[in-house]
Amino acid sequence: MNKIDCSSFVTDLLMTGIVELNSGSLSRFDRLVFGVIGVVAAVISVVLWHGLVFVKGPTVDDISLVVYLVPDQFDVTQLAAISVADGAEPQMLTDHETDVKDFTVSPDGQTIVYSLRNFDGTSDLWQVNTNGRNAQMLLDCPEAECKGASWAPMPDRLIYEQRILPAPNTSPGPPRLWWFDLNNGSTVPVSADTQWRGWGAQFSPDGEWLSFVVPLLQEVQAYNFATGESIAIESRTGEPPFWSPDGNLYYTDVQLRGEEFSVHIFRAELATQEVFDVSGEDAVVNDGAAVWSPDGTLIAFNRKPARTPAGKQLWIMNPDGSEARSLTQIPDLHHGPPQWSADGSQLVYQTFNLTELNGEPQIWVIDVASGDTVFLANGSQPKWVFR
Repeated sequence: MNKIDCSSFVTDLLMTGIVELNSGSLSRFDRLVFGVIGVVAAVISVVLWHGLVFVKGPTVDDISLVVYLVPDQFDVTQLAAISVADGAEPQMLTDHETDVKDFTVSPDGQTIVYSLRNFDGTSDLWQVNTNGRNAQMLLDCPEAECKGASWAPMPDRLIYEQRILPAPNTSPGPPRLWWFDLNNGSTVPVSADTQWRGWGAQFSPDGEWLSFVVPLLQEVQAYNFATGESIAIESRTGEPPFWSPDGNLYYTDVQLRGEEFSVHIFRAELATQEVFDVSGEDAVVNDGAAVWSPDGTLIAFNRKPARTPAGKQLWIMNPDGSEARSLTQIPDLHHGPPQWSADGSQLVYQTFNLTELNGEPQIWVIDVASGDTVFLANGSQPKWVFR
């Protein structure tokens, strides 16, 4: 963190006063004035020091910063951040009267866009700097839930989901994807077709495809912006698909074999429309929440044996499903979606203790190579801040 060196300024003031006072050439009034200056300088020093060093929140200069959701003292969900550095304390980034529902961090690590719930059940899109400054509304949604924002490959554009509320504090309608332009605040549907429904939008690495969940049809779809081609794949889990670095689409689906129920990760090659079971055809497991390592060599995900009450554990595997190994082995803890650090050495994730009736979710970091874990804070939905 950059600090303003106020010590020389204060020292100069104090030393000037001391020299003049000791010179014996000043009147009682002059000596009183210099004494007051010294006191004021000392106060300024304290204010500057506390204001610039202690009050200021974390900044994107900290490459080990994690942003997450946590209830405040009034049980209102806020955005917070914490450094992975030893001894770091959490910093609150927002101070709203209503809950923050979800958020996304910009690719440059400067901005967080989040959904803020209103008292009438609607929600608006807001943004705040990753140091907690300049919170402001981006999009007012007076009759809808606006949430689930995702950064587009083109600069200053987002995709978000909008769900219309038929009346205040009622269940929202099906989701529809919309564009939002950060430059001028304009927003338009991704498709003019009012029946084009979906949520969980993700862009392919080259930006040519958009994937999303179509919950009413129990499928995921991939849409090509250039050609208008749309590919639908059965997926009954409701979990958003994700893209590999080489442009293949990965997704989850339910496997039924007699009385056996399991959830597998699949790879769909869009060019040939071939599908491969990455979890393993004979595996009796529930897999999900998969994410690629930064170098594209590993997939982190959570897994548990199917039809068991155990919590999901963190696993990693090769892109073809080989050499899968567990990173955690604590059945009483459910391990939430993992997120890779920028260098691929760590994963941040949330846990929930299945044996505690009123337990709070916790945020942890694990070293992939050693398996060592570090507790960060109580909270949920952790995400790294990348620069």
